[in-house]
Amino acid sequence: MGGVTLQRFWSRLRCLFRRSEAEREMNREMDAHLALMTDDFENSGMPPAQARLAARRAYGGVEQAKELHRDERSFVWL
Repeated sequence: MGGVTLQRFWSRLRCLFRRSEAEREMNREMDAHLALMTDDFENSGMPPAQARLAARRAYGGVEQAKELHRDERSFVWL
């Protein structure tokens, strides 16, 4: 296994036993990303509610992104 592959393996193994922690971390990261995008839209002159909607549209499907992230950090074949 190469360095990156081995690192990914250990990360996936850790997530296998700490799912709730991994979920919380993923939610924090996505919330932070959406907050930054919302701030950018607000700074461009949008009202807060419209900026939040624009950020979610620009980000794409939040639940789909979560599923992709879960697949990436897991052992899909288990």
